[in-house]
Amino acid sequence: MLVKHWIIDLKNQKLKNIYESYLYRQERTLTFYLASVAVSNHASFPTEFHNHPVRASTNFDDNATSIRTVGEIHRMITDGRYDQLSRSFSIFALITSFGDFFDDIRKLLNLNTQEIKKPIKLLSETKPTLLVKTAPLKIAHHTNLKYGLNARVADDYSTRWINCIINLRHMFVHDGGQFNPEYAEQMFSTWCDLKTGDPIIFNQNQVDSILWFLNDHVRDFTERLDAKTS
Repeated sequence: MLVKHWIIDLKNQKLKNIYESYLYRQERTLTFYLASVAVSNHASFPTEFHNHPVRASTNFDDNATSIRTVGEIHRMITDGRYDQLSRSFSIFALITSFGDFFDDIRKLLNLNTQEIKKPIKLLSETKPTLLVKTAPLKIAHHTNLKYGLNARVADDYSTRWINCIINLRHMFVHDGGQFNPEYAEQMFSTWCDLKTGDPIIFNQNQVDSILWFLNDHVRDFTERLDAKTS
């Protein structure tokens, strides 16, 4: 299992519980994603079954549950819509778990709520000044400063990258998966050229790259915090 790659020896038991819970959530998301890849790449849908209905629930009447035919689902797979849905939902879940991890850190350390409401101001000679308002990163930065962690999640590049991903998730929730120009200055790297109303899409490599980037930074942060609180 992938989770084994991220297991670390922690002395602070409460921090260990938070970290292991985070890994468990990420592992479940990856399992869902791999199952969807298997369906997309290897499942067979014979034409004689294309008119058969697929129901979201058997407990409700037809007009009270979602129904698709096997044929409709097959077309979603062949035209790529299914892949995009599974990638989007998986990335949505990975980022949610990242946010939950830092919210658990906030509770564990009993951080000052007013302090972590303040946005982070990133200054760079080569990049535009950026105000970061995403809660997980504000918690990470506040903890990094308070405990002198020198954690990589708080460096300029990592903060900009993760902040962009979190804001992409926000647009999935509030803007129907389409790019909202209000977030233009929050975009970074691959997503800098998005235009108003563009669909936010992910290629086949980005689920893994986001998973590894988030996990690598959470592990680094956790190891450093454990050393300071044990």
